[in-house]
Amino acid sequence: MFFKNTYPALLWAVLILLLTLSPQPEIPKVTWIHIPNADKIVHFTLFGVLYVLLMRGLMKQYPPEFYGRAVLWSLVIVVFYGGATEILQAIVPTGRDADIMDWIADCAGTGAACLVYSLFFKRKSISA
Repeated sequence: MFFKNTYPALLWAVLILLLTLSPQPEIPKVTWIHIPNADKIVHFTLFGVLYVLLMRGLMKQYPPEFYGRAVLWSLVIVVFYGGATEILQAIVPTGRDADIMDWIADCAGTGAACLVYSLFFKRKSISA
């Protein structure tokens, strides 16, 4: 039952793991466009989406009274997962290294997604 509703989050987590542990590709430098901290934006987005997918799955299988616990567990799981991927990058020889700023971007994306999801959930539960 648990995997029936949370499999999108689990698949997304596997995708994140594959992306973070794959060897760093040689990306040619584009001189006409420069996006500062593009990798932080990617981390922010990947982990924000993971939070939303996990919350969506949990809220489909539990009643609305479970909302507070679902928020707490989702935050803990996603933040821990972000830290674990950074630690794995330091351990696994892929040419990547751990960066605390990447983990902070993971946490920021998770927090932003939590705020957006809670505003949407509150609005949806008020209108129902």
